[in-house]
Amino acid sequence: MELDIVDVNLNARSNNNYKIFTVIYISLFIFSQEFRSILGGELFIINPIAIICVALLIVNNMTVKLLRNLDKLFGVMLVYMISASTYEPQLSTILNTICTTFIPIILILVQIEEETLVKIFEKLIRIINVLMILITIIGILECIFGININIYFSGFMSARTGGQIMSNVGSQRRMYSFMGHPLFNTELYLIFFVLNIIYDRYILKTNDRLWIVCVATIGICLTSSKSGLILLGVAIVLLYRCNSKFKKFVYIFCGMFIILKLGLLDNVLIRFGEESLTSGRNETWDKIQMMGLYPIKFFSGYGKDSTFNLNNITSFWASAAFEYPFRAYEFECGILITILIYVYILILPIIKLIKYKQKELLIGFLIIFIDVNTFNGLIASGDKFYIFCLFIFIILNIGELKYRTCNKLKI
Repeated sequence: MELDIVDVNLNARSNNNYKIFTVIYISLFIFSQEFRSILGGELFIINPIAIICVALLIVNNMTVKLLRNLDKLFGVMLVYMISASTYEPQLSTILNTICTTFIPIILILVQIEEETLVKIFEKLIRIINVLMILITIIGILECIFGININIYFSGFMSARTGGQIMSNVGSQRRMYSFMGHPLFNTELYLIFFVLNIIYDRYILKTNDRLWIVCVATIGICLTSSKSGLILLGVAIVLLYRCNSKFKKFVYIFCGMFIILKLGLLDNVLIRFGEESLTSGRNETWDKIQMMGLYPIKFFSGYGKDSTFNLNNITSFWASAAFEYPFRAYEFECGILITILIYVYILILPIIKLIKYKQKELLIGFLIIFIDVNTFNGLIASGDKFYIFCLFIFIILNIGELKYRTCNKLKI
């Protein structure tokens, strides 16, 4: 009888987890941050559905281990709130930062059972595959026919992104989408590539699919992201498996030849020739350092979006220097809070993946981590931090599953 009750409880928890993650996926990828903006600015900044789902995940998966980890995270939140109270003029700004930065980190701490993990991973793969194929098809049509299909989506998006789409014309146009900026699209393509490789290898236990490489390569070429293309190249070399190294070399050579012939790399090559790899971010940082403006503080910062205030007192676009998230966090929140955030999104995943002895998962994580730290996505308003934490959640849970399976431990 007791065993039956335990089974019923496990099944109920598993079903609840599946439903919760389904709703999270809908809030992040279908009713996304851009489309939510039509309901008002606050709903664009904060994802109330995701916040409720994270709270339900805590209740549904409460363990002693999770409770201890939450205690530590809530301690970090308390440190942030005390620090932010000295420089943030409004309580709502502090709450916004908690909702868009600290609450998503809870996803990293959640561990779920094997059966549910496989199901929610499969659903995520299906959603992200359809999403990226659709974005790629639209991008190809725009490229071939010289049209701007995304203009028709711009009316349902945030004013800033909509304006960027409207002005995205000319020979050096970059691929926007209904998900947002080209650099965010690049992040999604890299996540799409890495997660599909992991799904093929760890869940399906099959050879990696070639079409995944093709979609990711075409997509990132259309976004014209220099760092994204380099990271994809690294991912293909280190993660993509083929029956033979010779076949892999032939695929890469033929793919690059076709891409060059079709002119998909033209914009990227032009940008490599005209700009540095950082698109002027490091150069702008050097200028600010020489001017001695607003020195970085340890215990406190200058407040949310304060980097844009620098544009008002300089003759150049000074905020570009802070488009790296770690610099923006240091400037806006202080060095201490930045370190505490990066403990969760960098140090903790690396330690766990090394413990699990999962080299490929570690490589995949580092590729995405490097990418999200090459532009201001994590520090910007919206769902970008949630999506990155969701990616880490999948990586860590797959690593945990593989480790326990290999060592015949109970999950």
